[in-house]
Amino acid sequence: MAKIEILIPVIIKWEAGVDPEKEGNIGLSANELFEKARATGFGNDPVDSGGATMVGVTLATYKAYRKTKGKKAPTAADLRKITYEEWADILKTMFWDKMKADGFGWWIRRIEGAEKLFDVIRIDHFRGLESYWSVPAGDDTARNGCWKPGPGMALLNALKETCPNTEFIAEDLGYMTPEVKKLQEDSGYPGMKVLEFAFDGDPTNNYLPHNHKENAVCYTGTHDNETLRQWYEGAPEHERAFARAYLGLNEEEGLMRGILRSGLASVSRIFVAQMQDWLELGGEARMNTPGLLADCNWSWRLSEMPGWDLAGEIRSLTWRYGRIS
Repeated sequence: MAKIEILIPVIIKWEAGVDPEKEGNIGLSANELFEKARATGFGNDPVDSGGATMVGVTLATYKAYRKTKGKKAPTAADLRKITYEEWADILKTMFWDKMKADGFGWWIRRIEGAEKLFDVIRIDHFRGLESYWSVPAGDDTARNGCWKPGPGMALLNALKETCPNTEFIAEDLGYMTPEVKKLQEDSGYPGMKVLEFAFDGDPTNNYLPHNHKENAVCYTGTHDNETLRQWYEGAPEHERAFARAYLGLNEEEGLMRGILRSGLASVSRIFVAQMQDWLELGGEARMNTPGLLADCNWSWRLSEMPGWDLAGEIRSLTWRYGRIS
């Protein structure tokens, strides 16, 4: 099981912005990182019901801790001068030990529950582990937000120690900075290659099959995307033309079959295609449209099993490209 010492650098980075992996901080002890965090780690937001905060520890928590030690109630000034030993002991006795007692908190319990249902777990919005857009509570717009550092590898290392046999996929879509790409590579988790994003005409597009890596998962589209047929029929003509030329699509094989073939032929270790794409269904079978509150979302069902012809075709293609022995 992970120890509190593993998460201390994560908490310092998260709460005070002191990154243990940046030049000047590498090799520093937890105590030294905490001392550097004093300048940025203190806050006294009147909206916070816990009162003043020092690197994630509120005045209310500090008061409760001091009470257990038979000491007088501290002030905000006392909190600002809290020693590293007191701060770390609060994390251990008032947070970590309690999380350990119930399985290391909600995120570990979610993973343990998911392991019972799934062979592989995808970490959604992986880029938020490197940095995330923080919006002040109560704001009506996200425009007033700012980027804040996420927990990074320190948290992923703790996760690996806690769940060593769990296989993860990093959902590395969206605004990918060099820092996010490095985090995904350092984690060792495979990223995602979505074919529907590939055919904008740029040969350096990371989603094109010739740019795929072995440590990746290739998808036709995800649950949040259009079905393959819906995408192709609605794509701009230059994208369709590029896809036809790049993949050698033709009517004899079938346009959808040609795209599925390219995914199976990818060097990516895993290929995922929705049944809707094998059945060549359109927008009526789309799984989910993000941001839309509608009965059609998450409602598509496979009403009956396809015939043995389709099963045989899938098996034949899967064997042809070395995905089964």
